[in-house]
Amino acid sequence: MVSFSIKTKTGLPYGTLIPNGAGVYFDANAVVMTNTVTNIIGTPAAVKNEPLTANDVTIYPNPANNLVNIKTTNGAYSSASIINTLGQLLLEQTLQATDTSIDIQSLAPGIYYILLKGATGLKAEKMQKL
Repeated sequence: MVSFSIKTKTGLPYGTLIPNGAGVYFDANAVVMTNTVTNIIGTPAAVKNEPLTANDVTIYPNPANNLVNIKTTNGAYSSASIINTLGQLLLEQTLQATDTSIDIQSLAPGIYYILLKGATGLKAEKMQKL
């Protein structure tokens, strides 16, 4: 097991993606590259089995099977993107008024991030697909 930490620049907005990887050298052999891990600034450390609620957004259910619902107040966010832990964009949808459902049936079970964009800025929330 390898553990490392990074010092980020101050002032990075929520939703900033930081990819990390490493090369491991054994004697005179070729480098062995590790998997890339993408950290997202401002994401929670764990997925709770309850709706994610902030002052301006609720995401439910979490974990989810087929649909994930996003409820916003006052049109705080205009679009939602679902990205995987590698930072790859998988789905993107415009948010309708205050309630929007996103079909996630095509996603494999795992951990994803919902990146919300709007006039109030960016917000990233962790979601689990069952």
